[in-house]
Amino acid sequence: MEPPSSPNVPVTTSDADLDTGEQQSLLSRSPTAEPPSASPHPGRKALKQGTHNTTFDMGLARGSLLIDLVNYTFMALVPTAWAFTICSLMGSFGAGFSPTAQSVALTMYMRKGGTESGKLFGALSVVQALW
Repeated sequence: MEPPSSPNVPVTTSDADLDTGEQQSLLSRSPTAEPPSASPHPGRKALKQGTHNTTFDMGLARGSLLIDLVNYTFMALVPTAWAFTICSLMGSFGAGFSPTAQSVALTMYMRKGGTESGKLFGALSVVQALW
């Protein structure tokens, strides 16, 4: 028995799609491609690339790591199942370590001139999987 074939639907593009560059590949680096001039949020000021301050991220990463260390220590030492459950629930406050560590790593990578953040996140995921 032959599977049913899909109907042939003609693909049409509107002039608006062509004007906004919707037909251009996202990965192509065409010299004719111009960034859009209109801001999606006209009331907001445009941020310069690379101006991310890592002070908050570093503080959050340190706090999350401290919570994790204290939490895992208490989980090993508690005598009852109820206390272990409470410690496990408190461990959720340390869940911010991984995203903030990745944010700090990306900021440092970009400051050193790195352009391919995919390689950085690939390496970080390998390290995280080995952890």
